[in-house]
Amino acid sequence: MSKPPRIRRFPGQPTWTLAQEAYLAGESARSIAARLDLTENGIRKRAARKGWTRTQHAEAVKRSEHPAEALRALLARIGRTLHEGRTGEAATLIADAERLARAVRAAPPMPRPVPSPEVMKAWREAETRRLEAYWAPRARALAEALLSDTGYDIADRWAASALRWRARVLGPEQAALDFARGVSGGWADRYWNEAGELWPPRPPGSADGTMQRQHQRGCEWRRERGEDWEEEV
Repeated sequence: MSKPPRIRRFPGQPTWTLAQEAYLAGESARSIAARLDLTENGIRKRAARKGWTRTQHAEAVKRSEHPAEALRALLARIGRTLHEGRTGEAATLIADAERLARAVRAAPPMPRPVPSPEVMKAWREAETRRLEAYWAPRARALAEALLSDTGYDIADRWAASALRWRARVLGPEQAALDFARGVSGGWADRYWNEAGELWPPRPPGSADGTMQRQHQRGCEWRRERGEDWEEEV
C-alpha cells in the first residue's frame, strides 16, 4: 500500500516569528514543530539560515546586552585568538560570528541606554560641585572688584560693563569718581564722551551666513539622532 502524497505547507511570517521567539527562548525544535504544525528539520534549517543562535542569544539576554554587543565581544575574541596563532579555533568563532551577524540584522535597533534616577542624581551633584569649584572663586573676585576702587579695571573685556554697573548700582557719586580716575589715568575717552557720559553698549552683532549654516547643520544632525532641537533661537 503506497503512502499518501505529502501536502507541503508554507507557513506565514507570523508563524515563523512565533517559532523564532520560542526557539531562542530555549524550547526544542521538536516541541515547536508539534505545537505550530511545522517540521523539526525545517525549523533547524531556518535557524541556521537566519542566525537563530541560542547560545549567543542566551548570553546576551543574561547580560542584558543587545546582540550587537555580543557580536562586538565575539569579534574581539576572534582577534585575540588570531593574534595567538590559534587559527582553527578562530575559524569556528568566525562561523559563529557570521550567524550572530545575521541575528543582529534581524534584531531591532539597539536601544539607547537610559541612566537610572540614582545615576542622574549623582551626576547632577558631581556637576554642581565641579561648577561651583570653578566659578565660585571667579564670581567672588568679580564681586569684590566691582565693589572696590579697581572695579573699572577688572578686565579689558568687562571694564565697560563694570563701569556701567557701578554707575547704576553705586550711584552718580561713584560714577564721578570713576570718571575722574579715568581722566587722570589717560583712558577716559575709551568709556566716556566729552560730556562725561558713559558710551552706550554696542548692539549685538547679527549672525552671518556661515553661522546660520552651522546652526542649521547642527539642528539637522540632532534631528537625525532623534534629539529634540529648536531651529529658531
